[in-house]
Amino acid sequence: LALLFLRRLEVPVVLTDIDQERVDKGVGYVHSEIDKLLGKGRINQDKANRLKALVTGVLDKAEGFADADFIIEAVFEEIGVKQ
Repeated sequence: LALLFLRRLEVPVVLTDIDQERVDKGVGYVHSEIDKLLGKGRINQDKANRLKALVTGVLDKAEGFADADFIIEAVFEEIGVKQ
């Protein structure tokens, strides 16, 4: 979802998770997908840099989403997390 919003809308995207390691992994995944697009020639280096700059990760939801206009929550099928 983060990559879709980045590519189509080019808006800032903030990812969060239960610990910093997972936040870093999520941001890293989005960055690697952008690199794949760059490698395939679908975007140029300038656009890749702009897209990567738009994605960040936070642990503190109150701070990270304070100025958000739109929030999407996606949780794997794990009842404990959803509750």
